[in-house]
Amino acid sequence: KSQRCKPLATSPMATLKRFRDEEDDDEKFSWRGEARFADWTLTWGDDAQTRIHVHRIILARSCRFFRGATNEAFQCTSTDLGKLLPDIWRPLLETRLDWIYEGAEAVGTLKDGDLPLLYRMADVLQCPSLKNHMLDLIEKRAGIRDLSTDDWPLLDAIVAMRDADLFKELLPSFPVEALHSRAKHIASEGGVELVAMAMQYLTVEAAPSHAESEFIVSQCRSYSVGQAVHSRALMVKGEQFRLKVFPAGTNTSGTSSDGQPKNVSAFVMYCRSLADLPDDWESASFFFEVCVLNWKSSIQRRGMDCFNFTKTLTDRGWHHLIEVQDITPPERGWLRAGDEAMKFSFRVGLGKGAISAPFWVG
Repeated sequence: KSQRCKPLATSPMATLKRFRDEEDDDEKFSWRGEARFADWTLTWGDDAQTRIHVHRIILARSCRFFRGATNEAFQCTSTDLGKLLPDIWRPLLETRLDWIYEGAEAVGTLKDGDLPLLYRMADVLQCPSLKNHMLDLIEKRAGIRDLSTDDWPLLDAIVAMRDADLFKELLPSFPVEALHSRAKHIASEGGVELVAMAMQYLTVEAAPSHAESEFIVSQCRSYSVGQAVHSRALMVKGEQFRLKVFPAGTNTSGTSSDGQPKNVSAFVMYCRSLADLPDDWESASFFFEVCVLNWKSSIQRRGMDCFNFTKTLTDRGWHHLIEVQDITPPERGWLRAGDEAMKFSFRVGLGKGAISAPFWVG
């Protein structure tokens, strides 16, 4: 007959010993001081003072570069960073190692001039955590201006590096105001390439995504069929658009039985030079709106559409925007008294907006 086993009696004094789970400072892995258990050495060219003993596993954990550089298959025991990094980065090596070993808390407050250098160092050594942290700090400080000197310290620090790739990469972090106010400084300290990048960014990337204007055409009844007049250009994301108005209509819109104009026509023209583009080139999608405005009331005739312009299709609009017989009686307010002028407005924007299909409203 089986019997249930009874637990052994234990003495109240026979408690198991617990161990400390905290780590003393002298027990942490560190590259400073004695660097116990270090199995790799970092050097910097002929600089005899730079022989830093480090731990391969800790370097490899943070930087993809060191995962390859410290590979046992290479039968090496050191890495000469002077062959990889410029000397201007040497003073920040200790800061970089502090980050690898202990994280952001160990680094403390960094100078504006240190951020782009550490960002570029993190990029070369393939350290995503440091790169992301530097980018966060750059974005936070990019909009800070020194009111006493009217300088933008972080922008000036990046310009001083004359690193075109870095400057281009970080341009979107800075306010348009900073780039405008420091344009002369960028030209004098950064050179032609950097100021060209800044101007290109201001023209295209930071440019308005839509624009609108009014256009008045005088003596509309003096035009013949097929004769056009052009508005001034609108700039949208670095691209130019003009309104092309045919007050007596296009040749396609036709004439009445007695040879008189039947319609007023209007088209939005894409004015970019297309000669050097491939035959299958296509623009981004733009929406546009053309309105004929009444001088006496809020009545308007309006057409809207969206379109991807191509090398062969550089304009888009309406042959029959409004009929001539509708605008002719002066009491209707479409022609201004005295000079028979018509008033148009046109608007162009990047994207499709709320337009799903072209339409016009009478």
